[in-house]
Amino acid sequence: MAHVPQVARQLLDAIAGGESAGAYDVIYGGDRFSDFSDHPRQYKTITSGPNKGQKSSAAGKYQFLGSTWDDQRAKLGLADFSPESQDAAAWNLARETYAQKTGRDLQADLEAGDTSRVASALKGQWTSLPGGIEQGVTADQFSQAYGAGGMPSQTVGNALGGGNALSASVAPQTVFDPSQPLYAQVPMARPLVKFEPLALPLRRRA
Repeated sequence: MAHVPQVARQLLDAIAGGESAGAYDVIYGGDRFSDFSDHPRQYKTITSGPNKGQKSSAAGKYQFLGSTWDDQRAKLGLADFSPESQDAAAWNLARETYAQKTGRDLQADLEAGDTSRVASALKGQWTSLPGGIEQGVTADQFSQAYGAGGMPSQTVGNALGGGNALSASVAPQTVFDPSQPLYAQVPMARPLVKFEPLALPLRRRA
């Protein structure tokens, strides 16, 4: 299975906050599934946004459509819809999409601290990203989620609620040095990484 580096996990967790609140077992609309042998392929009616009334098979932490999942499963040789498989497929999809949109390597840019193109490149795949047609968080809120290690807020509009909120709160992650006495340490939050503000598009890409 494809290796998912730590810098990728931080980004994927931030993406998932607006899609599923980080739940690997959620179906669009809030239902849960327990069989991870394959994508659940349950079609639910979209209740809000520009595609209201249509059906969606979105499922998992990254809300994969059945067709998108099948494509990634075939490319990576994935045997199931387990959390590990979902992570691997999401990272591969993010890298492919980023390269197609920008001609650049996503991992290299993340490791260099260059996130200036991330939201604009990936918003077509994950529409809750800043600038996406179902934007669930602003650029600043997404930056906070990324800087905090992607810790999702349960109040973010996502698959659990079947809609999209316009705000989210994310607490920064504190890192302590176990070799030093606790009273002598000052909590250190991961640095805030700014993503570009984007205008909300008028319609979803077909």
